[in-house]
Parts: sequence; C-alpha cells; structure tokens
Amino acid sequence: MNKEGYKRRFGDKKDARLIRDKSYDTNHFVMGIVWPTRVENEAYISAKIDLTDTDRYLKEKNEGLKDPKFSLFMIICAAMGKAFINRPKMNRFYRKNRLYERNHVSIGFIVKKVISDEGEEAMARVYVEPNDTLETLSEKLKKEVEERRSEKMDKSSDDLRILMKFPFFIGKTFLRILKFIGSRTSLPESITASDLWYSSIAFSNLGSIGLNAAYHHLSNWGTNSFFVTIGEKKIRPFYDRDGSMELKDSIDIGMTIDERIADGYYYSKTIRLMKRYIMHPELLEKPFKEEKESE
Repeated sequence: MNKEGYKRRFGDKKDARLIRDKSYDTNHFVMGIVWPTRVENEAYISAKIDLTDTDRYLKEKNEGLKDPKFSLFMIICAAMGKAFINRPKMNRFYRKNRLYERNHVSIGFIVKKVISDEGEEAMARVYVEPNDTLETLSEKLKKEVEERRSEKMDKSSDDLRILMKFPFFIGKTFLRILKFIGSRTSLPESITASDLWYSSIAFSNLGSIGLNAAYHHLSNWGTNSFFVTIGEKKIRPFYDRDGSMELKDSIDIGMTIDERIADGYYYSKTIRLMKRYIMHPELLEKPFKEEKESE
C-alpha cells in the first residue's frame, strides 16, 4: 500500500516512510529525542459543531429506508478520513525518536458485540483510500461492524488471546517483548491487523452510550497519534457576531494528539477542514483526494 511513485528506501518501515525532507525541522528533531514517548506529548483540542445542515442531509438520504444509508458516525469518520488524505502531516507518528509518515490512512474503533454489561468488545479497523467517498467508506464501516458483531473475534485480539492460556508471567513477558520490538520496528500484520492503536485515527463514540465527549489518552503501544471522542448530540445556543442567539442541534468532539507530528497552525487548519466536511456532508460525495480548496 505504498504511496504512488514512492520507492522504499533504507530506514523506511513496511507501513511508513522515514521523514527526511525539510518538513522535518529542528524543532521536531529535538522533540523526538527530548520527549521520546507519545504519552509525554499529549495535547488536547475540542470542537463544537453545528449539526443543522448535517441533520437535514441525513434525513434526506435516509428517508424511507428501513436500514439507514448513512449515520452521523459515518459522516464524522469520512470527514476526518478525507482531511487526513489531504493533510498528510496528520498521518505521521514517532518511532524510536524518528518521524514517519504512514503509507495509508486508517480508522480504528471498538465494537461492542452485545450492548450489555457482559458484552465483549472487538477492535475494528478500516482503510481509507484516496478514491473513497462517503458512500464507499460507509459500506466498509457497515461491513466491519457486522463482522465484529459476529461470533468471530478480530484478528489482533484473537491472535493475542492465546496468551491467556499460559501462566501470567509468560503472557506478561511475551507482551513486553512485543512492545519492545514494536517501539523499534513493525510488528507482524497478524498482530496489528485490527489494532486501533495502529490506526491513523482512533475513535470512541461515547455519544452512542449516552456520554459527553472527553479526552482519551494516547498510548506508547502502536503508532496512533490522533484519538477522537464523539459526544452525545444536544441542543445548545449558538451566537452570531451581532450577539443574536439561536438554539441548534450540536455535537462535541474531543481530540488528543501527539503534538510533535505537526505545528499548531497545521492542526488548526485541519480541524477547520474537518468541521466544514461534517457541517456540509455533500462535500464528501466526491473522491476524497479531489479536495484542493484552501481553508
């Protein structure tokens, strides 16, 4: 899944290329060494989003359908996936003090097999391609959720579950070895295949269980540098420049990022782009790579 026209070079990983060009400035070089772990570099961004046009779009697209074609979660996933396709610095991570850019964009999330206290959780991961649209990505998400809610476990969990059959110290030692290897090079695909900690964007849809958006931690396991929480929909006041107020349907999104992968201006421009896509889902109907407008 290498990027078109790019040939793998010494120092690259199977899932990412080492950043060598001028975008890897002195500040990023220093931060990768002075603050070497992801959890030391957590920064937090919140967004309040007006859903007026989004709700209207969903109503029009799903009207009369027994099985809704699109959901708000699908739109948010598509909006962020498209933003990452067009803002490649967001798709970076640090490994062993060096900055890398992934060869692909992926979305990771947790699926609860049964909505109950005893219901098991499975990890899900979907790849976002430059030619994807809201429709094609939504189909991928639906298929992944259906598979995770079946009796089968996801590949990553299934492969690691065998450790629970051994004495605790054996499983603990094996996982520590895997973590050490993963901090330096790429782990086998069988282990990372569905692991959301190896995704470009990790999601927690807290609104689906009646919770507000919060800030989720990052992890030194894997490569994920951008974790998103989605809160519960609510009606709240929005104020115009002249001070007039209107109550609108809205949603809160909390984002935890590894601040080393880009600068504040790049983050700000990316978040504005994401918000625009969520508020105007018709922009997601064309292939994601076609977005060339500046924000």
